[in-house]
Amino acid sequence: MNRMRTATILALVAGCGRIGFDGMETAPPIAPEEARGTLTVGDGFACAIVEQRAWCWGEGRSGQLGHDDVPFAEKPMMVPTLPPVAKIDAGTHHVCAVTTDAEVYCWGNNDYLQLGGAVPMAVAPMTAVPMPTRVIGIGPALDVGCGANHTCALLADGTVACWGANVQGQLGRGTMVDAGEPPQLVPGVTGGAALAIADDSSCVRHADGGVSCWGEGGAGHLGDGTSSSRATALRIPNLTATALTLGGDHACAVDRGGRYTCWGANDYGQLGNGTDEWRSTPSAPSVLDGFIAIDAGAQHTCAVRDDGTAVCWGGNNDGTLGDGTQRGTTAPVAVMLDGIVAIAAGRSSTCALRSDRSVHCWGWGSRGALGDGRSAAARAQAVTLPQPPVAVDTGRRHTCAIIESGADVACWGDNASGQLGLGTFDGTHLAPEKVQRAWTGAVAQVSAGDTHTCIVAGAGEVWCWGSNYVGELGDGTFTYREAPVRVTLPPAARVEAGLGHTCALLRNGNVACWGTNRDGELGDGTGADSPVPVLVVDGTGPVVATALVGGESHACAIVGTGAVACWGDNSWGQQGDGGASRTRAALMPGVDATALDAGPLATCADAIDGHVCWGGNDAHILRADAGSTVTPMPSTVAVRFAIGRATACTPGGACWGDNFFGQVGDASFADRGAPADRVVDLPAGTIASLSMGYDHACAVAGATAYCWGDNAEGQLGIGTRTRALAPVRVALP
Repeated sequence: MNRMRTATILALVAGCGRIGFDGMETAPPIAPEEARGTLTVGDGFACAIVEQRAWCWGEGRSGQLGHDDVPFAEKPMMVPTLPPVAKIDAGTHHVCAVTTDAEVYCWGNNDYLQLGGAVPMAVAPMTAVPMPTRVIGIGPALDVGCGANHTCALLADGTVACWGANVQGQLGRGTMVDAGEPPQLVPGVTGGAALAIADDSSCVRHADGGVSCWGEGGAGHLGDGTSSSRATALRIPNLTATALTLGGDHACAVDRGGRYTCWGANDYGQLGNGTDEWRSTPSAPSVLDGFIAIDAGAQHTCAVRDDGTAVCWGGNNDGTLGDGTQRGTTAPVAVMLDGIVAIAAGRSSTCALRSDRSVHCWGWGSRGALGDGRSAAARAQAVTLPQPPVAVDTGRRHTCAIIESGADVACWGDNASGQLGLGTFDGTHLAPEKVQRAWTGAVAQVSAGDTHTCIVAGAGEVWCWGSNYVGELGDGTFTYREAPVRVTLPPAARVEAGLGHTCALLRNGNVACWGTNRDGELGDGTGADSPVPVLVVDGTGPVVATALVGGESHACAIVGTGAVACWGDNSWGQQGDGGASRTRAALMPGVDATALDAGPLATCADAIDGHVCWGGNDAHILRADAGSTVTPMPSTVAVRFAIGRATACTPGGACWGDNFFGQVGDASFADRGAPADRVVDLPAGTIASLSMGYDHACAVAGATAYCWGDNAEGQLGIGTRTRALAPVRVALP
């Protein structure tokens, strides 16, 4: 409904949630073999090793950040009192690290002695130990792995020691006694090269490539052909691995040919074999090869290839796959990030380490889980398009964007009236799809109304589609259109789609409108609806204008040398003259404008004496110390801004007003009486297009489309109906 345009579109390297660490920018590139074991994701938190120091972020109520009395951290915090570290791994609520001196330190939850020290469950349940504590009673260590309530360490001599909970036999001692066990060697395990530890299961990859597992096996993820738990280590037949991972109820390995194989639970497609069938033995190797690392989360799996790309598969409700959507898949999809050397999959988020040592995270960001200063809901991974979006416009519950250098339009959200232009009337589309193209030439502008959409294309052609209950498509009928129809008009420069009407600024300066005229929306002086365009008139004849903006049921234009004329509904004062609704255009007194903006119930102008606004002022979006106004008043924000029903944003990406749906974009639901510093997640630099709808907003910034706020009908285009408290990057077709 409201949009702003500037000329610059910036390039952006794909990456949602880039995390900064001190000293990382000057460190030399990191190779995959050096990166292994330096990045880990737990349940709502993550940790990384930078310059031999451990940094953690996200959930911290169990002490897993290594700090006392820190409930969560939105940015990485260095773990204090910890010697230089070489490997790190996160369990559900605890973390362990191997130091450069081959010692093991642990911190976090310790109710089952999973930290290897005192404070057993019987004495202090759910006891947190936030400061790193050295594990006593084991020899020099090479690797460490954490489960839900147990821990294992790979020792320098190739043996494995485990401690903590043992109700499923995850300590490998031949029993399932669960009283919190101190460190002891796992009988029969020798020649170990790497660990893979999950909730209640344990695996070791041997130096010869063989894999042995033990512990809980109800989903068949011990790989022995059964769904039984086992308290002793047993090799998986016919498996030789170069990399190994263990998720909540599934496991995966990379074989010597660089192909992956998975087994265990598969409800979400986390085995990556194109099915949802469970397996109790490793599946056939993947068609894709070149894999060098793999990591399994609770419901998804990700793997890194030798060319620095990565793929993920499985559950994706929180955007954990990093493909720009929130749609799950049983086959690999590309992560939109390059230069990857390590990847870590958690329960609801994923992080990757690039060769330049930058860490990027995506997925569920509540309580700082993405580590980039935000604490909001799910956000999908970025997608950088070969031909980026040009402009975006928001309707009530749908959104449209111009893409492919202006050649096409993509829409998403509610389609019950055909307003997405896809050739159907089929409810909601959660991800963008291209409009059925009927025009020739480039699209110059798109306007999303209440339940219809219009564009200006080619040599000034106007095309519309969607609802036509009162003739708002302008094709001479009252028939809803699921695909674009052309409006018979002289060449147009701009179109504005409203609630039940549409107006166009013609290249000859006239303004034509069509649709409902109940409140004088057509400005032709009659008050009668019209399914074909009629000219807007004032007291002397057709209006001649240089600019046009439209709201829900009103419109305003700049006429002459800067005068403002408005017509239509005036129940909120949006015509600025204090009068009633008007059926023809009338000049507003005292405003000499150079530019206009309009929201559903308000209008603003850049005037000689500053920025002035009039109309609906819900949530004080026009002026902080006033209510709705029927005459122009100076706005609190002295720059142009995109206006929603009760929320507004400046061209620079600072928003304020009602925030019930997160439409302010500051990662909260708190209303704002003044502009936020900047909507989080938007890249620095010029915003090319910004549009504020009723309860959601979208922008084009850094050559990428972003949306945030209400998402009840999929109007954010992210593959789900989950609202977003901060901008989500939209994957356009």
